[in-house]
Amino acid sequence: MLDCETQRGSIFIDHQRSVQQWLESRGNIVVEFPMKNSDLDVLIGKKTDQGIVLSGVAEIKARESNGIKAIGVDYIRRNGYMISIAKINNGLLYASLMGVPFFVMVKMINDNKLLVWDLSKTGYKTSKTSTSKSCNGGTVDDWTAILPFKNANVYDLNPIGSGQ
Repeated sequence: MLDCETQRGSIFIDHQRSVQQWLESRGNIVVEFPMKNSDLDVLIGKKTDQGIVLSGVAEIKARESNGIKAIGVDYIRRNGYMISIAKINNGLLYASLMGVPFFVMVKMINDNKLLVWDLSKTGYKTSKTSTSKSCNGGTVDDWTAILPFKNANVYDLNPIGSGQ
């Protein structure tokens, strides 16, 4: 059973889908991959006079803790965002083959903010680290990248007219 198929995992999948809905509310067309263990989460397109044009590929994550304590945008501001090098390499490969940017999108659940890195334009540091395996616990030693906060675009996911 995949982590996303557990009760706890389904909560994070719902948050990831809320990011897809947010993208769609801003005029994007979002196509989710049907396989739960695919190398990418979504294709992003725009409708033009010539039809639908692919504008990016993305890995979408949702985070509420670092495995030990609750985190938010301030935590990422201080520490950066850690992600598997394998995810980045796959995303950059597909983006290159399709001639579009690769985005890492992270919904910070506790702040209801979206952090977006365009990894086609920015760098990152790598290291071998011990990290949380999944939202269901465990640890794994893996090569990871630390995405610096300064390279992220930050978006408020609060509904329009909510006063925030």
